[in-house]
Amino acid sequence: MNRTILAFLIAPAFPAIWMSATDILSFFYFGYSYICSYVIGVPGFLLLRKFKIEFHWTYALSGFLGGIIIIILINVNYINSGIFLPALVFGGFGLIVALVFSLVRGSERIRSSK
Repeated sequence: MNRTILAFLIAPAFPAIWMSATDILSFFYFGYSYICSYVIGVPGFLLLRKFKIEFHWTYALSGFLGGIIIIILINVNYINSGIFLPALVFGGFGLIVALVFSLVRGSERIRSSK
């Protein structure tokens, strides 16, 4: 369980670090990344664990879909300009977060499924 908590603390920082390298609003990105990761990621993690489909590719797919869900929920600024490119960007960030989560969680995932 300790590695799972550590994974939930580390994984959301990666997209925030990426975005804060180009902008001064880095604290906003960290807060936004953590909130989105917990709102979408925790239920996704619990579903994957319940159905015992905890693989790197299922985490990646659920992270990608979670990122797309986030941009659909906040599409206020993207209604006129289209949503395809932002959906891919947010989906990519979700994929990165989910893969980092899966890699940090690592062996605990294997032990809990036995």
